[in-house]
Formats: sequence, structure tokens, C-alpha cells
Amino acid sequence: MNLKKVVKGSVVWKLLVLLTRPILDCVWAMTYGAKAYYIHWTTPILHRERERLQSTGSEIYLDDQDFKKFANWLRDQIPAELLAKERTRLQADANDEAFTCNLLPKLDLEAKMGILRFALSDRVTSIARHYLGFVPRLAGAWVQFNIPKSRGPKGSQNWHRDGDIHKGVNFFICLSDVDSESGALSVIGKNWIAETAEISGGEPDMTKSVWDRYRQTDEDMFRFVSTNAVQTLSGPPGTTAVVDPAWCYHKGGHCSSRDRLLIQISFYTEEQTSSARMKNILSTLGIQNHPQLSAIVDSPLRRYMVGGFHEPFVDGGIFTTLSHKLTYHLKQPLA
Repeated sequence: MNLKKVVKGSVVWKLLVLLTRPILDCVWAMTYGAKAYYIHWTTPILHRERERLQSTGSEIYLDDQDFKKFANWLRDQIPAELLAKERTRLQADANDEAFTCNLLPKLDLEAKMGILRFALSDRVTSIARHYLGFVPRLAGAWVQFNIPKSRGPKGSQNWHRDGDIHKGVNFFICLSDVDSESGALSVIGKNWIAETAEISGGEPDMTKSVWDRYRQTDEDMFRFVSTNAVQTLSGPPGTTAVVDPAWCYHKGGHCSSRDRLLIQISFYTEEQTSSARMKNILSTLGIQNHPQLSAIVDSPLRRYMVGGFHEPFVDGGIFTTLSHKLTYHLKQPLA
């Protein structure tokens, strides 16, 4: 008998989780998160109409002109020659897990500055702040290019939560037409599976890589929730999903017949384990001393948002580790 499953499935453990998690959040808010909350409380916030994010942790914007305009602009900054070159490289790789790449490092300076400008716009940062309740760090941006590669889903193409994130929110913005044939992102909101709960799948196959091992299949997932729980990011360029990656189960990128191109913009706390530590966004983009930077990072809030993930740092990964361990198994799977 699996002791972990017995413990996490017990009523006593569930009560312990429900009592302990709020305390853990309070300790974080008074220590590592104190400045993030202070800046949030002292800076006006816009776009408060996005209330549904508070309950589901995910929302699909089917027709939002701000995101559509940005997506079409960024798509024009990506040369067709670059896509063809990366497609050929991925296809030539014998590894089935080599189905995606990040195009951001290969884009020009104008594209990188435009991405940073949009990520720090009032439109985007207000949505992130409204959901999280504090000012997060801008953790990074990834221009993801996925191609059809494997017969079945691999790694992140199966259901999972991002266990190396304490608190955060991702914006997934389509840069190409996306549907079920091109690896549409799927999300199950926290109104279906609470942040404190998790589903218990089968025993992990220890012969698989770590990246592919701790994931849940559709068969596992739909024993606990209805297929009606799934929101899907499909649509033309500009269609956007706002997702809590730490606590919403999600999957995507399994292209069956067509490529997928999208950008992920991430806002996280810095409380990650050292092994998952990200680089500072400005150093990642290579624009730390660029003369245009002062016009974009023009307020204490924006300076805070791009100021994280420096070395050396105080490792606050204990909050990430504890929060992901302090969950209970859902009971009563669907018939």
C-alpha cells in the first residue's frame, strides 16, 4: 500500500492542509512578499472587471483588441526563414521530446523591446495584479514554436501543475491560428480542482525521464472532473489564456498535424528553489543598459517588476516546496 496516498487521502491530513496553508501564505506575505504587497496597495490598479479570474484562475479572451494588435505585430517580427530553419532542426532531432523551441533569443532588438513594453503595459500588469493581489516580478517571456513530432503526448503535453512556482500567472497569446490539430492549450480552473487539492494518478513509471514521469493522462484526470471543466485556448492570433500555472492543471503543445506559435509571458514570485531559478528578464533580453529602457521602465512598480531574479539571492524555495506538498487527494472520483 502506498503510504503517501493513504496519508494524503485521509480526513486528518485534509484538515491539516486547510488549516496550515493560510498560515504559510501569511508568513510569506509578511516576509518575502511584503514589498510586493506594499507596492500593490500604494499603486492604482486598472481593469477590475476581470473578476472571473479570481475563481477559476483561467480566462480565455476571444476578441480582445489589445492582445490581437500585439499578436499580429509580433507575428510580423518573426521571419519565415527562422521558422523554416527551426522546423527543420526539430524534425531532424531523433528525440520525441524535441518538439518545441524558444524563438525569443533569435529575434531582433525591436521585437524584444516591443515584448517588454507590452508585458509592462497597464493592460497586462493590471490583470496580473488583480488576480494575484500583489505586484509580481516579470519572470520571463518565451516565444514558443511547436511542431508535430510524436505519436502520443509527452511531458508538458499531459496534465500537470508547475511545481517549481510558488505564486504566479501566465499569459498565453496565440501568434498563429490554433485548434486541436495544432496543440491547443487546455486548462482546468481552480473552481473544479481547488489549490489545496490534487488528483491521485497511477504509480509513476520510473523508467521515464523526470520531465515525463510526474504527469496525469486524460484517463486519470477525467476520473475526477467532467470534460466540461476543460477550457481550451483555440482561435486566431491574439486569442489569449490567463492561467495560474502553479495551481491550475493544464497541458498543451501536442501538435497532431499543424505547427503552433504562441508567446508565454510569465509573472511569478521569486520564491523558487535554486534548481529552478530564472535569470533576470532584462539580462535574458540583453537590454540592461539600452537607452530606450528608461522610457519603458518608468515607475517604481515597473522597476520592481523587472528587478527580480538576480544572483546572489536568498533562497525562499521552502514556500514553493511546502505549498506543493501541503495538498490532499481528491476523493470520490467520477464513475
